[in-house]
Amino acid sequence: MTWLALRSAAFARVPATTTCLPGARLYSGATTGAGRASDPLRILFCGSDNFSCAALTALTAESKRNPALIESLEVVVRPSKPSGRGMKNVREVPLRTLAQQLKLPIHVRDTFTKWQPPSDFNLIIAVSFGLFVPPRLLKMAKYGGLNVHPSLLPEFRGPAPLQHTLLQGRTHTGITLQTLDHKAFDHGDILAQTPLPGIPIPENCTTQQLLDVVTPPAAEMLVDGLRRGVHVPPHVNVGWAYSSSNFEEDSNKAPPHAPKITNHDRWIAWSEWTAAEVATRQRVLGGVWSSAVNQTTDTEKRIKLGRVEAVPLEDMPEHIKQFTRLLRVDKKDRTIASDATPEDGTNVKLVNWIQGTQDGHRKVLQCPFFEHEDGKSILIPFVEGDKVLKVSTMIVEGSAERAAVSAIKSFAVVGDGRHWELTPSPF
Repeated sequence: MTWLALRSAAFARVPATTTCLPGARLYSGATTGAGRASDPLRILFCGSDNFSCAALTALTAESKRNPALIESLEVVVRPSKPSGRGMKNVREVPLRTLAQQLKLPIHVRDTFTKWQPPSDFNLIIAVSFGLFVPPRLLKMAKYGGLNVHPSLLPEFRGPAPLQHTLLQGRTHTGITLQTLDHKAFDHGDILAQTPLPGIPIPENCTTQQLLDVVTPPAAEMLVDGLRRGVHVPPHVNVGWAYSSSNFEEDSNKAPPHAPKITNHDRWIAWSEWTAAEVATRQRVLGGVWSSAVNQTTDTEKRIKLGRVEAVPLEDMPEHIKQFTRLLRVDKKDRTIASDATPEDGTNVKLVNWIQGTQDGHRKVLQCPFFEHEDGKSILIPFVEGDKVLKVSTMIVEGSAERAAVSAIKSFAVVGDGRHWELTPSPF
């Protein structure tokens, strides 16, 4: 059985009534090295966000309870970065604020090149740090390095495991405690891991809700691992991919990766996505967007979607269901009757969504939409899938969020809405 087949067999959809409950004890993974003697740990902790803050908080509490296990803690953070419109705001690193509150020594580094730590340490722990810890530093530490990763490695290696887990529609996730590899991110020995099938993911869970679920047990797994001495070599892989007698890795089907989320991941590919995918990306990533042509000023504006919902097509009014059927027939075989009436879709409201350029011209998709009976929302039918996208609010570039009907008004034209295809535009 391949790793993909093994994972699929283990993952059954959690009931919709399940809720995201922060703080629930969801870790009971196997560990190695129980009872191994360890020198008192002098930890160099590297991190950035709230996920790493929880780990540092747990380590600090453990150092007070058990100073024989954790003798000292020092913190490494990256410099604060400009953010926001015009890059005028400086966003403080959450871990730095926490370390200041805990009165821990802080080192600010954006590179480890030629850096010599000012104090002796014997273990490096990196959690959501984003900067590769070089072998030179790992070799300086008697126990090397550890990392806590919010996925069931080897799946979703990379900086955005929660987002990609949700985007792929997974029903379970997990936590992995691993060593820091000398060559690549998330390729270390797995020392502890959430057992299969993993932590249930409720339907419609957001990234923040999933983070709230995995953060407490991740911090617990880290401290529990230190108590058990899993950082003391020799290390043995105990993850599901290595401990299952049924596991047989298929080199042609590598585990899914979790690359950094970029603005392009939020850009709506109208001709490729379904209504459900647009709604999922909005829930998971937020700020999904597309550019359209303002018919009054003939200018291109970016439009972000606000509140959206994928609504079953069967729940739509009859005229929308009829139009969607015509849209799909026309898309597949172009056999719409020549005497089609306006009710058949030849006289509907459209938006010219820009999907790139071709030969110096904008490449647009004329996308039909209907006004919802609430007078504020719009309904966008899709060629594929069994749902229609209900958009309640939009944010037009340079304006505040407002009702979709009002926001889209200056971008709408009236025309034949049946031809869902990309076409070069002269404007």
